[in-house]
Amino acid sequence: MSKPSASSADRPDSTTIVGVKRGTARCLVVHDDLELRLRLGALVRKAIPTMDADCISCASFDALTPERIAAYAALFLIVEFSLRDSAVDPLARLARVRDQAPRLPIIVFARGGDERNAARTIKLGANDYWPIHSVKIGELGEVLQRLGEPARSTGTTTITAAVDPRCQLQIAGYRLVKTIAESAAAAVYLARNDDLAQPVALKVQALKGRYEVTEADRQRFVANAKFCPR
Repeated sequence: MSKPSASSADRPDSTTIVGVKRGTARCLVVHDDLELRLRLGALVRKAIPTMDADCISCASFDALTPERIAAYAALFLIVEFSLRDSAVDPLARLARVRDQAPRLPIIVFARGGDERNAARTIKLGANDYWPIHSVKIGELGEVLQRLGEPARSTGTTTITAAVDPRCQLQIAGYRLVKTIAESAAAAVYLARNDDLAQPVALKVQALKGRYEVTEADRQRFVANAKFCPR
């Protein structure tokens, strides 16, 4: 992400949040790095000029009431997966907010995450996941434009998305939206199923050009299937 100009980035960031006016689309960006959250806020405004962003620290966010958080059109959490403090679950805030505001669209932007982090993020209730270094304005704009299209029949606000034509893989019962993480061992796809309100993460093992599945492959698949506890 490029560095924002002072005119577009300075005003929304502080511990005091601008009131959410009726009819005004506002999202909330949360992270402790001032420059990083301002960059993401500026990217939101560039993707959707009619949407504004309030950018606050994690401590300020934790002080907000669930009702105040739920008043936003979307929540953008920048999550640090590379921190060495194992006592702190980087996705604890996501899990808490999803329980407090089940209808709120939540998008996670990851720093240092891998395919396991991506899968667990979606399992805990995030609507979308991006490695923060690979955010594209066009794709972000498409997601934000769909924030105003709630799935009324399920009672849950969802972020819908068209199937990515670059995803050649086909999995019965699912539409692959995009690749959200990939390594030499596996790829994780954001996918949708018509019977599910929330998107899901599908992790697919890489066989590295082989056409036969070995017992080691089966064991690795079972081990991955047991991963991502809530």
